[in-house]
Amino acid sequence: MKTKLIESYDYLEQTTEFDEPLHVGHIAVATALDWLAFRDLPDFETGRPRLSKWFREFLQRPSMQATPYDGETHD
Repeated sequence: MKTKLIESYDYLEQTTEFDEPLHVGHIAVATALDWLAFRDLPDFETGRPRLSKWFREFLQRPSMQATPYDGETHD
């Protein structure tokens, strides 16, 4: 699983158009990355400056601020 996550992070870093108008794909990626960070799964920010910058900026959106992950999850 770790290898697949890292490959996915690298793919996002290399191919995602972060400066296009917001769409549902951006929301899906941001919420997935936020969940991965919440679960302390392999880091996606180190070595991926475009993805990291975009994610950190996306986290500042009111919708992300209003819906943080918290507590125990049942996966």
